[in-house]
Order: sequence, then structure tokens, then C-alpha cells
Amino acid sequence: MVNRFVLAARPHALLLAAILWSGCHQIDEVGAEGSTGVTILDTSDLSIIGTIPGFPGGRSLCVLDLTHFLVASNEGVMYTASLADMAVSDVRQIGSPFGSGYGGMVLATGGHVYLLGGFGRLLEYNPATHAVVDEFTAGPSPVSLCRSLAQNRIYVGDASDLEIREVSTITNEVVREVQLDGMPAALSTSSPSLNNILAATAGADHSICVLDTGSYYFWTFATPSDNAGISGLPDTSICCATQPRLDGDAGMVTLVRGADMAFPDEIQTMSLTGHPLEVCCNPPEHCFFVASYLEGGSTRIYEIDGFTWEILATADVPGYPWDIAAAGQGTRLLVLTLE
Repeated sequence: MVNRFVLAARPHALLLAAILWSGCHQIDEVGAEGSTGVTILDTSDLSIIGTIPGFPGGRSLCVLDLTHFLVASNEGVMYTASLADMAVSDVRQIGSPFGSGYGGMVLATGGHVYLLGGFGRLLEYNPATHAVVDEFTAGPSPVSLCRSLAQNRIYVGDASDLEIREVSTITNEVVREVQLDGMPAALSTSSPSLNNILAATAGADHSICVLDTGSYYFWTFATPSDNAGISGLPDTSICCATQPRLDGDAGMVTLVRGADMAFPDEIQTMSLTGHPLEVCCNPPEHCFFVASYLEGGSTRIYEIDGFTWEILATADVPGYPWDIAAAGQGTRLLVLTLE
């Protein structure tokens, strides 16, 4: 175990580039152009309910309430969509187009949404008025976000200086900052009672880190290879991280369970078909959903029990997975893909 200051984030566009140009694979079906849509699945059996098309350049999802969610596009457009109507209900230009931007979005305490914009900017968006209410910086190259469940805070990971910055959502100013040894890869919130932020790193320091946001001490333990995503199951000491294994034929997930996450009782690695990239949790069912990209150009969705770590169900959807999120109080799964 190591005791130091650390957090992490997810540079999703860099991972896509690595997959596309990996010398070990011929995964060339995904390009910059294509049809982007959100596939809706029933979480009870992973059957496909339908697809909402029409999100050109869509890069990230954010669930607002039982029936509405947002899709942010690298064209600088914000889409509001309705699960009830299975259609887009509002389209707004919120910023400048930026190819590698808009890849992270979180609903913060207070109801406003924070997202990565273009050219190193962060945007604060009010979904009630469909308007950007603030634009600011928190580092030269922000790549991912997560929110605190217990405070008016968001955490921003930076790919340039490898720092993580804690930002007050009251003032939109940086409160604290910490630096990683390696490249930020993924960031997730843990239980508010545990007061933890979970981080997954890539590069030389591929590990899962647990940061106590009160003391700012952290503990870290190694993962088998570079991480792409991480999700913590709220009100438990269980998390799941994805490792695409771009240098091999198949990737894996690492599941962690411990009394307080910092000193895990059990760590298990499980191989999955394809390259596991995105992961989210479904708190009502205490499970994780993993999106694994297949070389044929489709994505396999895995449902994994958070307690037994068994694979409960699988389903295939077309395209490359940009983001994944549980919605409708855990009854629906949203998968944003590019074909």
C-alpha cells in the first residue's frame, strides 16, 4: 500500500485512438464520422427496448431524472432526450466544436450539470433553462469529471499536468489539487458515508486508488494493466474497473471489495470478450454494467453481480461505446454508441 495524494480521470478519446491504431489489432470499423445513437435496454433481462438516433458527435451521457437525460456532442451541442417519448426534446448550441471535448458530464448537487467543453474549458449548464451559466478553467487539459455525493464539489482530472483539481460548485474555483504519478484514466464517486473518491490510472502506474476526501490520504493497489473506467457501488465498499488490454485478444475487469475500500478484503480479475471500456453501476440491483468493444464493430454489454461477481446477462448492441448510464431508477440502461 502507498499513502499519498492522488485522484484520477478518464481520457476517453485517447483510449479510442489507441484502439484504432494498435499494432496488435485490426479494429478499424470506428471512424470520426458515423451515426451516433442511444440504445435503451431493459435492465431486467438486457433486452433492447429501442434506439433514439440523432446525436451527431455524441460523447457523454448525463441522467437528469426518471425520464430525461442529456447527450453532449463534440460539435458543441447539448441534446435533451425523453425516455417516455423515445425522442430528442431540445437541442442547444452551448459551445464551440472541439473534436476531443465534451467527453465527460456530471449532475452536481444543486441540479446544475458540469461538463468538459472545448479548448480546455469547463461549462456549468442549467438543464431547467437550457443555458450555460458559467465557463471557466481548472487546468490546461481537463479530461474527466466526477462529483462529490456529500459536498458542493466536483473533481477534474487533467491529462497534461496529471493533476486532479477539487472545484467548489458554489464559486467554480479550485479548492485543492493533487498530482498523479501516471496518466489519469477514470474517476468515480464512492459512498458518501465512506467519504471516498475512487480513481483508476493508466500508463506506468496502472492501479486503483482510494482517496479520503477528508484527510486527503490515499491508498493504492495494482491492476493487471491500464484502466479505462471505474465505478463504485454506492453505500458499499465494492468497485469495478475495466482494462481493455489493447495488447491482447481480450480485456478484463477488476472487482474490489473491502471494509472501507482502502484495504480490500478481496480483489478478483475476470476476463471478458472484447475490450471493456465503460462501466456504470445500478444501485437498486447492486450490479455493474460493462460495455466491451468487439473487433467486429459492436459492443457487448455485461451485467455483473456486485456481491457474487457472477455474469448475470449479456447483450450486443451496434457500434463503439462512448458512454453508459443506468436510468429510470435502475430499470433502464442507456448506451451511447457510434456506428
